[in-house]
Amino acid sequence: MENKPKTTTVNNKRSLWKNRNFMIFWSGQTLSSFGSQITLMALPLIASVTLNANPLEMGILRTVEFLPFLLFGLFAGVWVDYLPKRLLMVFMDISRAAILLVIPFLFVIGSLNMLSLWIVAFLTGICTTFYAICYQSFVPYILEKDELTDGNSKLELSRSVSESSGPGLAGMLVQLLSGAFAILVNAVSSIISGIMLLLLKVDEPKQVKNKKENTSVWRDIGEGLKIVFKNRYLSAIAGCSATTNFFLNVVLAILVLYATKDIGLSPALIGLLMTLSSLGAVISAFISNTVINKFGFGKAIVYSSLFQGIGGLCFLGAIGNEFVAFMMMCFALFFMTFFMTIYNVAQVSLRQMITEKRVLGRMNATMRTLVWGSIPLGAFTGGLLGTWIGLYPTIIVAACGGMLPFLWVLFSPVRKVTDGKIINEIS
Repeated sequence: MENKPKTTTVNNKRSLWKNRNFMIFWSGQTLSSFGSQITLMALPLIASVTLNANPLEMGILRTVEFLPFLLFGLFAGVWVDYLPKRLLMVFMDISRAAILLVIPFLFVIGSLNMLSLWIVAFLTGICTTFYAICYQSFVPYILEKDELTDGNSKLELSRSVSESSGPGLAGMLVQLLSGAFAILVNAVSSIISGIMLLLLKVDEPKQVKNKKENTSVWRDIGEGLKIVFKNRYLSAIAGCSATTNFFLNVVLAILVLYATKDIGLSPALIGLLMTLSSLGAVISAFISNTVINKFGFGKAIVYSSLFQGIGGLCFLGAIGNEFVAFMMMCFALFFMTFFMTIYNVAQVSLRQMITEKRVLGRMNATMRTLVWGSIPLGAFTGGLLGTWIGLYPTIIVAACGGMLPFLWVLFSPVRKVTDGKIINEIS
């Protein structure tokens, strides 16, 4: 339900550099994000270069990576609300590291194939599902409301830096050694991230169900769904983000294959492409907090979504000459990641500010299920289209579809949220 109107501002009066818990958390997330980006680049390169995967197999790989958000996301939200979030993240970090170690082991004994790659991607995806929902629900426990935008900007900066450096390193590791050994970096970073989480000192009150209430997992899931679908702010953001992810992943599912097979780029050049294009996110992360404070959440969300779609149109020029195709893909990804960073900081901070802590897990689980659940659908669609109509025509479909998502927030109350003021708090 919605309570009486409540005003919250995003003016950051306290320095996060003096917040011990946040600095430890930020450091661990930076390291973990760096390792994850190497794996995200290494897996498709292993499939394309080492295992000679076809378009459909590439689409399946990206599908199984994110399928757990569709299958387990809503259930994860209930767990996150009632279990200690910090310890749950530690468990997922260690589990993810153990699963990833299977890839280099199978490579050494000569048994690595697409089936094993799909299984590992699916299992690590389960860990990522729980971790990601827990992560966004845990941040409000270590930051005050007026610190959330600044904190999310810093966390987004880490993600952006890892995106700019991780793929380049992954490309070089795959070309010089093998993709299997590049995976080791993520396994080690996950272990260190888990250890750093154990160092946090956070007051995280335990939530206990009221025994007098007729509660169940399905009832809790239903509450999370109502929180999102009955609130016009959250439902519009969910629709915008899900549509963006769908069309983006139609491209990403076949982009490495298109770049290596049709354009002729080497793994090192593909890593360089991802590194250069991710600089847009790095630059954006430095200014996103200022942009949001100056223009307000509404304008930041609507216009950043629009410009993501415009940037994606550059993919249409990624054809023919190797240099021209490389530069056009770079421009497309650069502008998309630049505006995507502003969009993410704004919409995540808005969601955290207007939702009570006791239901953050279920709200984030519903949002993640919708938003990340569209990723496997888009990836599988990309694989099918790449097989049926060809790789470049698939890119055309995705680039044109990428112009649609901003309509969700343009025709919603989100566009009216100005001057850093939040309208309602959801309980």
